[in-house]
Amino acid sequence: MFNQLNLFDIPAQEEPAAPVKKEPVPAAAKTRYEKGKLYQLGLDRLVPDPEQPRKYFGEQALAELQASIVSHGVLQPILVREGSGGRFVIVSGERRYQAAKNAGLGTVPAILIDGDPAEIAIIENLLRENLTAIEEAEAIEKLKAGHDYGLAELSATLGKAESTLSELLSLNRLPAEVKDDCRNNPKAMRSILTIIARQKTPEKMLALYTKYRESGLTYGELRKRTAKPKPAGAKIDLAFVDHFCERLDSLDLGRLTEEQKETLSAGLGKLRSLANRKLKLLK
Repeated sequence: MFNQLNLFDIPAQEEPAAPVKKEPVPAAAKTRYEKGKLYQLGLDRLVPDPEQPRKYFGEQALAELQASIVSHGVLQPILVREGSGGRFVIVSGERRYQAAKNAGLGTVPAILIDGDPAEIAIIENLLRENLTAIEEAEAIEKLKAGHDYGLAELSATLGKAESTLSELLSLNRLPAEVKDDCRNNPKAMRSILTIIARQKTPEKMLALYTKYRESGLTYGELRKRTAKPKPAGAKIDLAFVDHFCERLDSLDLGRLTEEQKETLSAGLGKLRSLANRKLKLLK
């Protein structure tokens, strides 16, 4: 018979200490973020600015914004600066952050800035939707000059195409009289002002703008007035005739509906009449 072992007589053995595990740094925290770039940041990485003077957000306005975010998403990026522990401090847009959180979103668009109050004011102003073309052009020029931004940096900061920014910046060439007249006029379209700004001298810009105001010229009419005349004796490209004949020949009549056949028949009748007239002129 085995002797009953007394467990208390067995000398206790010390267990080796468990190695201390270092918490892995989240992949997102390892990312190097650049100032002026637009990112999709997780709400769990955003923290309100404790120095934010605005502590209360109206419940009705917040609910309306939440409903808009559910339907359309966050249309205006939040401005953030880097905080500690891989987090970002909200510099501007806490109401959007709260509404997005209430709407159940996981991420929001955010632009990283350095917290410079002047830059924040300009960007916030540019993100408004009711700026006139001149107001927008002047604000972008101020941002560009104040931070030595190129078109690429401006595009990343404002979320606008470089071609759009180039057009807007060109409006700053307009004479002061034109800018003063358009600064608070939302009807002064950017496309029309861009054509006027392409004129070589301030005098020509002012003259064209005056004609536009007095005659109510449309965008198309302005383009015709400013289009460069084709050089005399320029060769006319007749390649379109061959292209048209090829397309007409390859047309599968069996796939046309009765209505399409009637339309085609009428069009070919007009074409035959026009072709006959041209043929007579060529003789």
